[in-house]
Amino acid sequence: MLTSLDKNGDGALSRIEVIKACRNDEGIRLLLGLPQTIRQEDGTRDQFERVFQRLDVDDSKALSFEEFCR
Repeated sequence: MLTSLDKNGDGALSRIEVIKACRNDEGIRLLLGLPQTIRQEDGTRDQFERVFQRLDVDDSKALSFEEFCR
C-alpha cells in the first residue's frame, strides 16, 4: 500500500502525499480517521497534523513504512 501512496518513490510518505491519499482513497481516510478534504480554515488541517505527528514517531517529517503500518 505504501508504494502506491509514495508518489516520489523515496520510501516514505510526506504530508502532501498523505493529504492526496485522503483526497483520493476512501480506505486511507477511514484508516486514518480523516476527511476527504483537509483545509487550514476549518480545523481539518489541525486534525490531520495530530494524526500525522502521532504516526511520525521519529519526527522525521515523513512516515516510513513501519510508522504507517503501526
